[in-house]
Amino acid sequence: MAVHLKSSDVYSIAYRMIGDLTPIYRKDCGVLCDGACCKGDDETGMYLYPFEEAMFSEKNAWYRIIASDFTYDDTRVNILTCPGKCVRDERPLACRIFPLAPYQKKKGDKLKIIVDPRSFSVCPLSKREYARYIDSGFHHRVERTFRFLNMFEPIHRFIEEMSYQMDEYNRFFVDDTTKK
Repeated sequence: MAVHLKSSDVYSIAYRMIGDLTPIYRKDCGVLCDGACCKGDDETGMYLYPFEEAMFSEKNAWYRIIASDFTYDDTRVNILTCPGKCVRDERPLACRIFPLAPYQKKKGDKLKIIVDPRSFSVCPLSKREYARYIDSGFHHRVERTFRFLNMFEPIHRFIEEMSYQMDEYNRFFVDDTTKK
């Protein structure tokens, strides 16, 4: 039986599934790095998942949505940028799960939640010696959320393409010393 939901309903459910959990249990991980992941500019930001822009109205002034160079299935992916201050309850999914990311190369593979290799230069929690501090409850919620989101074909395809992009990033930008 196919489930049909509006994209805003899908993301509302996903945001509620993650709730107010953060990578470090009851702590502000931003004190480790002075909020490095929130120091964006007009050109850098977080990818929006398919149709997630439905969650954002143009009336809010704290962010900007721009087109990225990344495409999948002939669809250009948008990026949400902000000046470093946001309305926390209105953050996009990628911000809510940072530094984690879903990883699945093809439909039959097991969906995994990994530390996003693109976070290595920004987030201390992405380093192997600190990754153990990521709250297991947070990790579990992110995994459960993406098992739900992965049921929707556009999101599944996006996760596949992002997985390939992360592999390419690893191949070109992450040296062996970073992985240790």
